[in-house]
Amino acid sequence: MSSIESRFHEWLHESQNDSSIDIRDDAAYYPNSNHPISLSAKDLFVEDLHFRRSYWSYEDIGYKACLRSISDLYAMDGKPEHILLGISHTKKQDLEELKKITTGVRQCCIDYNCKLVGGDTNENGSRLFLSVTALGGTELPILQSTAKEGDTIYFCGELALPFLSLHHLENSIDLPRGLEIKDFFRPLLPISSFESFKNRYPVNALTDVTDGLIEELTRIGQKSKVSSTVDFEKIVSFTNLSHLRIAKDLGLPLTEVLLKGGEEYGFLFTSPHYVEDFTHCYPIGSIRDRTLLNEVILPDQGPKDFSSF
Repeated sequence: MSSIESRFHEWLHESQNDSSIDIRDDAAYYPNSNHPISLSAKDLFVEDLHFRRSYWSYEDIGYKACLRSISDLYAMDGKPEHILLGISHTKKQDLEELKKITTGVRQCCIDYNCKLVGGDTNENGSRLFLSVTALGGTELPILQSTAKEGDTIYFCGELALPFLSLHHLENSIDLPRGLEIKDFFRPLLPISSFESFKNRYPVNALTDVTDGLIEELTRIGQKSKVSSTVDFEKIVSFTNLSHLRIAKDLGLPLTEVLLKGGEEYGFLFTSPHYVEDFTHCYPIGSIRDRTLLNEVILPDQGPKDFSSF
């Protein structure tokens, strides 16, 4: 262990505000969960693949890295309790910058009511990357593989903003009015909206949307052995109007912005109930027999296969 790593670990311990947690041993130990089913999720967050330090703060890097794993637990109807953080840093990062990353992770933990309990650090010669493991539990997990023929497909969250934010950041374009860049770096998971729906109606299948609607629907279809049909006009109808105008002004195809964007951090789920107007949970299509093609219905063009996008 290098000097910076040992100093960083000592700082982590000294700044830990929960005496029941000790992060200095080979493994983290903490009070046991009361959930019937334990959940764990690990995500990697890699420089120049998931983020660029030219426009990311170290605090935002830590926050988003943590959120990725937390989102995976909520995507199985679980709740996070503990976080493990791994940082592989270069010689360019000093102790203060590792502290800033951890500050972002801890803020994410505060926002989602869980605790950073341990992890590891090492030095590499090329790029910064983070590995975050979220540990938690659930009463009963909701899977991607349990969508049923006849289900309605719902999206809960915000489309367009992540795609547009990244487009502006990558191309060094001034951000237009109506685009809140903080919502890209620190998106808010739509937990209350989804839980309100789930408390009133059954949910058969669930996942979070981080790779675009088409990609996530394809996964649900493959795992549930079903196909999907999506109404593009319905998706457009609930998208923020200012974001639609920005996309139009930039000449960006709406199908790409809304169907393939990525980094949405919303929830995609299916239910046997059709509800037209439920707060921030929007019906966008239906689950069909697996022998049919996955289709998006476009206005004036009719159905197009997912592979067209």
